[in-house]
Amino acid sequence: MTVSAKLAGALGGIARGDDFSEAAMVIAWLKRILEILNKTIAAADAVRERQFLPAERLGYYRNELFAIREEILELITRLRRQ
Repeated sequence: MTVSAKLAGALGGIARGDDFSEAAMVIAWLKRILEILNKTIAAADAVRERQFLPAERLGYYRNELFAIREEILELITRLRRQ
């Protein structure tokens, strides 16, 4: 939930089509979000070790977390090119 809220805050202006001139600030926000996401992935690993969730369900969640991570990294790359 934290990642969703932080992404909404960082990317809300872009999604609305607002005049966008602060790529460096968005990159900084995205890097902070990556820190949270990395902690979330580490927590998912701990859940896997303790078998709190069925393996298929946890695998799905982990795949989604990694997909979000990759999208954030791609966006950071695109913003750096601007």
